[in-house]
Amino acid sequence: MYQLDVRGVEPPRSKPAAYGAIDKKLFENGAKVNVYAHVLQYQDTGDYAVQYWFLYLFNYRLNEHESDWEQITLLLDKDQNPQAALYSSHATGYRRNWSDMEHDGDHPIVYAARGSHANYFHAGSHPVTLLCPKLFKRFSFCVEKRDIRDLSDGLGTTLIPGISYTVTELPPPPPVYIGSYGTGNYVLGHRANDLLADPRTRLAWRNPLARLVIGTQLKSNQ
Repeated sequence: MYQLDVRGVEPPRSKPAAYGAIDKKLFENGAKVNVYAHVLQYQDTGDYAVQYWFLYLFNYRLNEHESDWEQITLLLDKDQNPQAALYSSHATGYRRNWSDMEHDGDHPIVYAARGSHANYFHAGSHPVTLLCPKLFKRFSFCVEKRDIRDLSDGLGTTLIPGISYTVTELPPPPPVYIGSYGTGNYVLGHRANDLLADPRTRLAWRNPLARLVIGTQLKSNQ
């Protein structure tokens, strides 16, 4: 499997500061902050799905891996009025109605967690389940449960639309990168192959509102 590898560093030995130095050098050499956009209109309802994808250099919370794709999805009605949003958060996500979330005019406000880049609707500390084995894999309660907490305190760098970053549309395929955007997933110091796939290969890209509907079944208070 092809994997993109950040030259000069290697998890889990290389720590966040090493990636921060690479990040700083990239910006000194002219790199720009990009947010990647994808817009899809559903023919049956006329509704729009507007996605914003974020690519990070290094994930160092919960597990360690190079490259991390996260995204938010906005639901707009056929008249292009925002109705709801889904923010990605690790393997799941959280949904809120537009009227119940923070926004600045037409711009949603996103609180990205330190190190893990999970997206939240408000600043604070958020529980994340690491371990939840089920009895006979059938029952809804955990035999043992282990949580840590994500931190999105809102005290980091604030990125302002049109000033701090450029919005660039990810073109529809082709071409699509079929390998992994990162060098695997390190848990407890051991590398496991993990396909950090191109967004254009994912169900969340082909049918964005399907995941937003699933988000109604998840906790919505994050």
